[in-house]
Amino acid sequence: MQIGIKNSNIEKALQFIRKNFVRQITLDEISRECGMSKYHFARTFKSVTGITFRKYHNKTRVEASKILLKKQELNITEICYAVGFNDVSYFSRVFRKFEGISPALYKKKIADSSHAQDYLKTKKQYYPFFEQ
Repeated sequence: MQIGIKNSNIEKALQFIRKNFVRQITLDEISRECGMSKYHFARTFKSVTGITFRKYHNKTRVEASKILLKKQELNITEICYAVGFNDVSYFSRVFRKFEGISPALYKKKIADSSHAQDYLKTKKQYYPFFEQ
């Protein structure tokens, strides 16, 4: 029974983070939201999810930034602030930690693959026998 309670509290925390990832969320605030002490929340969150609350919060921000990077409408600085980071250098470090490449390189790779896909579609249209 205790495990179900823990999981529902952590599910509540995950939903809270997903809804509020753009702003700073403190351990005090999220643990209060879940009706748990800071220590108990931090320990339970990590045991249920496998990662710390802060890491999950940053991962959520990085996932949101990847969506914005794919759209190619905003520059890296604008995306950094749009997803809640207050420092471009820190955003780049966190992004690289999760994705293995910088946000700029990620954006470039997405743009390059998009152009390549467009090229292949065009080539197939005019040369139906063309295979990838």
